[in-house]
Amino acid sequence: MILLTGSLDCGKTTFCREFARTLRERGISTGGILSPASLRGGSKSVYSVESVRSGRRRHLLDIGPSGPVLDKKGFAFGNRVLAAARACRAVIVDEFGPIELSGRGFAAKVASLSRAKGPTLFVVVRKSLVGRARLALGARMVFDLERESDRRRILGWRPA
Repeated sequence: MILLTGSLDCGKTTFCREFARTLRERGISTGGILSPASLRGGSKSVYSVESVRSGRRRHLLDIGPSGPVLDKKGFAFGNRVLAAARACRAVIVDEFGPIELSGRGFAAKVASLSRAKGPTLFVVVRKSLVGRARLALGARMVFDLERESDRRRILGWRPA
C-alpha cells in the first residue's frame, strides 16, 4: 500500500485521475474511486464518488454547518466499485479521510483490499491525517504530491 498525500486543494484528485489514465494507457488494469468536489457558496462542500474504470458518479456527501451529511447510496456505490477493483493490478482510493479513520465509509473495503494479494493500493490522505492513516492502514510508503519528484515517481510506477 502506498499513501499519496498533499495539502487541501493541491490537486490530489486531479493527479489521481491523470495517474489512472497513465496506467490504463500502459495496459495496467486500474480500478478504484475518485472523490471530486464541487463548489457551493464559494467553497468545496459537495463531494461525489466516481468509478475510476467507468467514470460513473454518485453523490457522496455534503459539508454542512454541523459537519458532513453522508449519502448512504453514494457510499454503497463506492464500496461496490472497490469490491470490483479487487481483480485490478492498481487500485486508487481517493480519499481515506476522517470518516474512514472512524471505521465508516470505505474503511472495510480498503482493509479487505489491503489484505488481498493482487492489487497495489494507492490511497490518498490529506497531510494532516498521514500519521493516523499510516497506523490504521499499516502503510510504509508515503509520497507527497506537492513534490514534483514524488509525482514523477508515482507516475512511473509499474507492477512487480
